[in-house]
Amino acid sequence: MFFSVLIEEDEKGNIVEKKRLSIKPIFLLFIILFSSSVTYAQEQKLEAMHVFAMKNDVSPQYLSSDDSQHVGSYPIPFTEAEEIWLKNHKNIRISGPKAFPPFHYFDAAGNLQGMTADYARLIFNRLNLTPDIQSSLPWTDVLKKAAEKEIDVISLSAKSADREKYLLFTDAYLSFPLVIITRIDAPFVGGIYDLHGKKIALTEGNVTYDWIMQDKFKVIPHLEKTPLEALEAVSLGKADAGIENLAAATYLIQKHGLTNLKIAAPTPYGNYNLYIAVRNDWPELVSIFNKIISTITAEQHSEIQNKWLAVRYEHGIRKSDVIKWILGVIGISVVILSVIILWNRKLNREIHERKRTEDALRESEEKFRLTFNFSPDAVNINRLDDGLYVDINEGFTQLTGFTREDAIGRTSLEINIWHDPADRLKLVQGLLQKGLYENLEAQFRGKNGNLITALMSARVISLKGVPHIISITRDITERKLFAAKLQQAQKFEAIGTLAGGIAHDFNNLLMGIQGRASILSLDMDTSHPHWEHINAIEEYIRNATNLTKQLLGFARGGKYEVKPIDINDLVLGSSAMFGRTKKEIQIHTKCQQSHLVVEADRGQINQVLLNLYLNAWQAMPPEGGDLYLETMTVTLDETYCKPNQIDPGRYVKVSITDSGTGMDEATRLQIFDPFFTTKGKSRGTGLGLASAFGIIKNHGGMITVYSEIGHGTTFNIYLLVSDKNAHQDIPKEGGLIKGSANILMVDDEEMIVDVGQAMLERLGYRVMTCRGGQEAVQTIEDRGNEIDLVILDMIMPGMDGGTTFDRIREIQPEMPVILSSGYAINGHADKIMRRGCNGFIQKPYNISDLSNKVRNVLVESKGSNQR
Repeated sequence: MFFSVLIEEDEKGNIVEKKRLSIKPIFLLFIILFSSSVTYAQEQKLEAMHVFAMKNDVSPQYLSSDDSQHVGSYPIPFTEAEEIWLKNHKNIRISGPKAFPPFHYFDAAGNLQGMTADYARLIFNRLNLTPDIQSSLPWTDVLKKAAEKEIDVISLSAKSADREKYLLFTDAYLSFPLVIITRIDAPFVGGIYDLHGKKIALTEGNVTYDWIMQDKFKVIPHLEKTPLEALEAVSLGKADAGIENLAAATYLIQKHGLTNLKIAAPTPYGNYNLYIAVRNDWPELVSIFNKIISTITAEQHSEIQNKWLAVRYEHGIRKSDVIKWILGVIGISVVILSVIILWNRKLNREIHERKRTEDALRESEEKFRLTFNFSPDAVNINRLDDGLYVDINEGFTQLTGFTREDAIGRTSLEINIWHDPADRLKLVQGLLQKGLYENLEAQFRGKNGNLITALMSARVISLKGVPHIISITRDITERKLFAAKLQQAQKFEAIGTLAGGIAHDFNNLLMGIQGRASILSLDMDTSHPHWEHINAIEEYIRNATNLTKQLLGFARGGKYEVKPIDINDLVLGSSAMFGRTKKEIQIHTKCQQSHLVVEADRGQINQVLLNLYLNAWQAMPPEGGDLYLETMTVTLDETYCKPNQIDPGRYVKVSITDSGTGMDEATRLQIFDPFFTTKGKSRGTGLGLASAFGIIKNHGGMITVYSEIGHGTTFNIYLLVSDKNAHQDIPKEGGLIKGSANILMVDDEEMIVDVGQAMLERLGYRVMTCRGGQEAVQTIEDRGNEIDLVILDMIMPGMDGGTTFDRIREIQPEMPVILSSGYAINGHADKIMRRGCNGFIQKPYNISDLSNKVRNVLVESKGSNQR
C-alpha cells in the first residue's frame, strides 16, 4: 500500500491536506503517477503564469502566446516639431547607474547589461539612433554631469524635488515595491518605525535617502556606493537593515548567494517608480520617449522582464525521473516507493509554502487595514468606473462629518462634497492620464456646509481585478488661514513703514510752520488784523497733527504715553461724549466689573474707540439705531493667539456692536486696509480703521470684526490685562516761561534748527546750533562747560540721536538732554529715555510746549545736581 498527499481547498478557500490510499498493481500505479504528474505540472505552469501576470500587470494570454518576440511596427505619430528635433539631434549621450542590477550595470567586458538597457535599445532602435553610452560612471557623477548637461539622458532614475530642478521625466515604465531587508535571525520588523535608532544601509545618491531624511525618520544612515554593497553590509552585520526595491534586492540576493537575508516588511513609500530622465531643455525628447513607451506591447514588456526577473517553478515530476521510474519498475519496486515518498515530501513543502504565502498576504492586508483605519488623514476608496464610495476611514468622517452610511454606495456628486466641480474634473483627468494625481489643493464642503481647504493625492489601484481609486486628503484649512494672516501682517508692515516715514517728515514740516506761527502770535493781541489768520493756521496745524497721529498709529510708530488706565472709564467717558453729539443713537453699555486695567496710551485708545463709534454711526440709517458696548475679561490660549501673532494670557475684551446695515465678506476682508473706504471721499480718508488696527497691534493686542448683511457689525478689541493700579491724570497749567540758560540745539533739518533757535531766543535763551551728531560731539568736547542743556534730534544721517546721546554722556555725564522726534516715544526713543535722557518733546511743538519742557528739565537737573 502507498499513500500520496493531495492539495485541495475547502469552501472558504483555505488549503487542506488529504491522503489517498492506493492498492493498484505497481504497473498501473506507475501509469497513474505519470499521467497525474504531467497534469499537475501543466496546472502549476498555468498557475505560475497567472501569478507572474498578476505581479507584473500582464494579461496571461501574452505569456502563452508563441509570438512573444513580436515587436510593434505601426507608425508613431510624431509632430512636425518632434521630427525636426530628431533630425537635428543625432548624438544623444546616455548613462545610468554603474552597478544597479538587474536594471542597469556593466559586465566584466564593460558591456551595458540589464533591464533598462534592453528598454533603451528597443527605444533607440525604433528611433534609428545609436546612443553615445557614457559607461561605468559612479551614480553621483552621473547626476552631476546631468545637472551640467554633459549627459543628455539617464536611462533610469527616481524622481525627487532636487532632480526636477534640472531634469524632465517620462512616464514611469518600471515600478517595484520598496522593501526592508534584514538578516534571517534579526528581530521582527513590521515596518519602518521598527527601525528607530538602527543603522540602515542605503545606496549613496539614491532618492530613498532623501525621502527618509525629509520624513525625519530617526535612523542612522549607512551609505554604500552600490545596492550590492548595501546588501552585503546587512549580511555581514555592518548595518541592521537595508532599504531597496524588491526587484534589485531579490536579484542580488539570489545572484550573490546572500542566503542569510530576507524581505522583512514593506515601506510607507509604496512602489519605487523608475523613469527615463532627460535634460530640462529637451522637452521634445520627453514627448518622443513617452510615445515610444506607449507603443511597447505587453509581450515586449514581458519578454524583457522575464529575461531578468524570471519566476521558475519546479512542480511535478521531471521527465528524467519518469524514465528512471519506467526502468526501475521492471526490476526495482523499491525505487518507485522512494520516488513516491520524495514526491509526497515535495508536495508537503509546497503546501507549507502556499500556507506561508497566504499568511503573509493576510498579514499584509491586516497592516493595510490598520493603516487605513488609524490614519489621521481622510482616506477613501472609490470605484473608478462609476465613482461609488467603497470604503472610508475614521479620518474621513472626522474631517467631513459624513458617516459610512452617508457615503458608501454613493458618489461624491451625490453627497455634494466638492465645492468647485472643476477641481473634481481636474483630479479625474489626471487619474485617467497618468493613474495618479499628487497634491491637489481644493475646497470641500462638509456635511454641515462648512468649507474645508485640503490637499488631496489619489492613485488608481486594482482590487480583485477591478480598478479603484484610493485618495488621501489632509486638512490644511488652519495652515492656509495662518498664511493669509501672515501675508496681511507683512503687507501692513510694509505700508506702515512707508506711512511712518511720511508722518515723520510731515511732522518736521509742521514743526517749522507751528514754530513760526507761535512766534508771530507772541507779537499780536486779539485786535491785530492778522490774529484770526494766525489762529486759523494753528488750527490747521492741529488738524494735520491729528492726521499724522493716525498715520503713526497705523504704522505702529508711537505709543505716545503708556500708562495703566481703566478701560471701563475710557469706554464710558468716550461713549458719553460721542452720545452728546449723536442724539439719534441709543448707546447701551455693559461693564463686567468696576476696574479693568490695561497699559496703554489713553489718547490713542480713545482715538480707536471714537473711530469705531463713528464707523458704527455711518453704517446706521439716518433715523439712527443702537450701539452696544461691552467689556469683559477672557483667557486666550496659544491655539487662538498664534495665528494672530499675540501672546497667550488674560485679555480685556471690548465689544462694539451696531445695528447698522452690516457688510459682505469681501468688504470685511479689506476693512482694515489703508485708504480703503466705502464712504466716499467726502466722508472718509480710509485711515480710521487702518490706524485703529495699527494702534491695537502696537499695544500687543488684536482687533477682529464680524458682520453680516442686514445684521450689523461687531468689532472686538483685545488688550492684555495689567495688575497695576490705574493712573490718574492731573491737568497741567499752561503759560510761557522764559529763561537765561545756554542751549545747544542739534538737528539735521535746517528749517527745524532755524525755527527752534528763533523760539528759544524769544524765550530769553542763548542758542548754539549743530547740523549733525558728529558736530554736536565736537562742540561738547570744545565748549561743554558753557552749555546748560542739549535739545537733540533722534533721526539724523551719519551719527544718529542714540549714538550722539551716548557720546555726550561719555564727555559730560551730567549734561541735561531733551530728545526730540517726529516719531513718538517708543522704540528707539524709549530706549534712549531708559538710558537716562532727561526729557522728550514730540514734533510739532509750539513755543509754549517748548518753554515748559525746557524749564522743567533745567529745574529737575539743577535739583539733581544739588542733591
